[in-house]
Amino acid sequence: MVLVLLDHVVGWPKGGFIGVDVFFVLSGFLITGLLLKEFERTGTISFRAFYVRRVKRILPMSMLVITVTAALSYLIFLGPRLHQIMIDAVFSIFFSANWRFILVGQDYFAADRAVSPLQHYWSLAVEEQFYFAWPLLMLGALFLGSRRRPEMGRRWVFVVLGLVTAASLAWSMVETARSPSTAYFSTFTRAWELGLGGLLAVAAASFATRNPRVHLWGSHLGLGIIIVAGLMLTPEWDFPGPWALLPVAGTLLVVASGIGAPSSGLSVLLTNPPARYLGRISFSLYLWHWPVVVFLQPFLPEGSRGYIATALVLSLALSSLSYHLIEDPIRRSAWLTHRAHRRMGNAVRRRRTRMQVAILAALLPLTGGAAYASVLHAWPPVTPVTPVATVDRPSDEGEPAAETTEDIGQQISIALERTDWPQFAIPLENLEDSKAPEWTDDGCIDVSDADLARCTYEGPGSKTAVVLGDSVAISWMAGIRKALTEADYEIVLITMGQCPAVSASVSDLGGAADFAGRCKSFQEWSSEKVDEYDPDLVLLSSAENSLGRLTSGATARGAILEWRTATERTLKGLVAPDRDVVVLAPPPEGVNLQGCVTRFNGPSSCTSTIGENWTIQSEAELGAVQATEGARYVSTRDWFCRSDGLCPAFVDDIPVRADGNHLTANYSEFLAPELGEVLLQP
Repeated sequence: MVLVLLDHVVGWPKGGFIGVDVFFVLSGFLITGLLLKEFERTGTISFRAFYVRRVKRILPMSMLVITVTAALSYLIFLGPRLHQIMIDAVFSIFFSANWRFILVGQDYFAADRAVSPLQHYWSLAVEEQFYFAWPLLMLGALFLGSRRRPEMGRRWVFVVLGLVTAASLAWSMVETARSPSTAYFSTFTRAWELGLGGLLAVAAASFATRNPRVHLWGSHLGLGIIIVAGLMLTPEWDFPGPWALLPVAGTLLVVASGIGAPSSGLSVLLTNPPARYLGRISFSLYLWHWPVVVFLQPFLPEGSRGYIATALVLSLALSSLSYHLIEDPIRRSAWLTHRAHRRMGNAVRRRRTRMQVAILAALLPLTGGAAYASVLHAWPPVTPVTPVATVDRPSDEGEPAAETTEDIGQQISIALERTDWPQFAIPLENLEDSKAPEWTDDGCIDVSDADLARCTYEGPGSKTAVVLGDSVAISWMAGIRKALTEADYEIVLITMGQCPAVSASVSDLGGAADFAGRCKSFQEWSSEKVDEYDPDLVLLSSAENSLGRLTSGATARGAILEWRTATERTLKGLVAPDRDVVVLAPPPEGVNLQGCVTRFNGPSSCTSTIGENWTIQSEAELGAVQATEGARYVSTRDWFCRSDGLCPAFVDDIPVRADGNHLTANYSEFLAPELGEVLLQP
């Protein structure tokens, strides 16, 4: 849990997400061990008793956090984000949040989407779905084995669980390579982690030893493997398969070392009082920390000392209070047991338990009802407090003067100085659908030979332009088309999502194992197509996050050199007589406006700054262009940011980005005069 907390709050270690894998192994070990002992003691497994224990252990805290999260979301967030969170709450109530996030295509590691404060409920859903089926399979295996000899029961359980675990692990490898985002959340690709913990519980007797050195060094080694995994793994690694094997192996070693060991025989890192206390409150801490992180983001600069200190203190305080006042008392109470009245104790304890149960009973309908109402209800849009100040854009009639960067600068300054939200030209609930229609409607994001005719626009013209690059390149299309149409251009769109225009080797954000190879093939194919079309204009643009996805792992000066070399190599293959080759800088990444707007903040809360990757990429591309005769570089910095480096999330009443990375079609079209000025230079 400490790894997850540090990753989410401090941002280090980047591999802190493996804390969930540790949790799955521990859960599988503990639950399977308890069920085995019950069968060997009573000759059966009481499903009622098992699920009563699960309800008392899980439901009170999970419902409390869902309810508080839903209530705070209603108070803080608006329209579309609130709507999505309430749907997330409904799925979380019924322990199916993981399938919700799979259905909406959520990427656990995506930084350009508005994250749900209930996203962490995916792991709880996986666990409960596993335990819906596992006790039944386990009881069947125990009965089949015990019919011949009592000691055969464990062997049958081991075989059945081994088959389930092997199948899940194999599927995890396949699904991670094919669809990493789905694999991360899926019960079928995660069951093997719970299964390996269960297998260790079945074979626990084999690990019993009284040699304290074995316990001590085993626990140290296992803990070391977990720490190394947390420090080494990053969101760019394929996960969960095969790299989840690393933290899982470390956890298995720690647990195996603890079987039959005295506390003195284990690592002091595991047995000291603070570590034990964190272990006791770990469930509450896991549930509380993520909503705290999400709710603080609109109010405090993420990563600042104040943000980190507040998040840590609030998470620990809420977890400690919840554990002592709700989680532990209800877990220990006689609620839902047959002989509750005998174990209730005195009248004070009876009244306290009744109150806790009453509160718990009210949480489910209240949360479900509020979430259902929120899903159906159309929440009011953001409305302006003062009129929107604008600088008039030139009209299409008459003989207007060309729009200048100075006018854009005025618009940007006005947006940065606003203290209230405008009435957005694009409703926030439609923001994610406001990307380039060539992408969302025409499906020209991953172009092949079969798509070229469909992805050719404004033709036939006397001139041809080819647009090369990734999803950022296609997000420029509304402005490019408006700028080039009147100049009689036919525009051919040749793009592939996450594959840059230059011949650099990159991985994709989801960690697909074969992406680098597919991207290289696409880059070679697109170069061949340019030769076939022999265009008058070639336009290249690539997302700034490409710099963080270099397969070489290069950073800083190494990344600049690699990107410059790749750009120069690409440009030399594209330049030709009577051909204009233009490298267009991407929009600097910013905040997701849909997730940033709240009832209590203003535009300044959604202001962003130019990131290091954008600066590095700009330096590399400019150097490559200067070394290549016949190529030009266009910096777009002043179209998005003021001279002091501050970048608004909207200009006039137009949201700049549809997410944290891609332009809205509206803003791209808004920039058509600037694009026309730089692309149509004589």
